[in-house]
Formats: sequence, C-alpha cells, structure tokens
Amino acid sequence: MRLFHKLVFTTLLASCFLTSNSQTITVNIDKTDPSIDYKKLANIDTLINGYIDRKWVNGVVTIIVKDGKLIENKAYGYSDVASNKRMQPNSIFRIASQTKAIVSAGILLLYDQGKI
Repeated sequence: MRLFHKLVFTTLLASCFLTSNSQTITVNIDKTDPSIDYKKLANIDTLINGYIDRKWVNGVVTIIVKDGKLIENKAYGYSDVASNKRMQPNSIFRIASQTKAIVSAGILLLYDQGKI
C-alpha cells in the first residue's frame, strides 16, 4: 500500500510542478498592486466569515495566486473547535477519497501533454 501512496504522490507532484507551462510562485509584498481588486478580496473574507458564522464550516484556508505571484494566503476559523485551536495558513486537511479525482485529473493532464 505504501508503494501505491508513493505513486499517487509522485503523479500528483508531476502534474502540478513538471508541466511545461509551470510557474514559480513569488510572494507579492506590494499591497497597492493596481492589477488586484482588493475590494473583491474583501468580499471573499465576508463570504467565508459568513459560512463560519452560520456554522456551515469550522475553518477555511484560502490561497490566491495571480500571474505566478502569491496575492493572499489566509486562515479563517478553527481547525479544532473543541480546543479553540485556530486554523493556520499551512493547515493540513484530510481529503479522503477525493485523492482519486485529483490523481485522475493529474494523469489526464500528463496524457494530454504526451507524457504518458
């Protein structure tokens, strides 16, 4: 089973990082970039905080990348409500059987690029 997990992980990494049009993500420190609509970013905050207030989700992590630049990486809510443990921007999520869909999409991307 460990071999299967290594194969899945390798395939996922290959589909994300080894494509011919991959980009390096750089951190955007300039908060006054005219190409970014900061009001829309604030709308994302409002939407997610609304989900948390309604208790539809306990916590969320967002990452927004534009033109290879990291625009925003935020954590909202709690990763563990019982112990009041706040969500962190680098929190790890269990995605259970969703790995099948991710790996399948990665394999299809590699196939389309002629790498499989």
